[in-house]
Amino acid sequence: MISQFGRQSKHANIVMSSRGRYCGASSFPFSEYKKQPGDKLGLNRRIHGSSRRVSRYVLFDSNFWKSLLHSRLAVAQGDPGSL
Repeated sequence: MISQFGRQSKHANIVMSSRGRYCGASSFPFSEYKKQPGDKLGLNRRIHGSSRRVSRYVLFDSNFWKSLLHSRLAVAQGDPGSL
């Protein structure tokens, strides 16, 4: 349903749905994913280019981004690394 909303939006050329995935110590790390045709890889995320789906989507490591955000919010305002 989220994908359908993105496709029907007047901003469909720039809107992309996303899905977070937990990657813990026993999970397969994002850095070891093998690039499939149509995929675009980035820092703990990839834009999935699967032919099974009509629209592309972003798959991201929710644990990494949650931890990064928490550590940035813990830094005092104005200090290097603060958000």
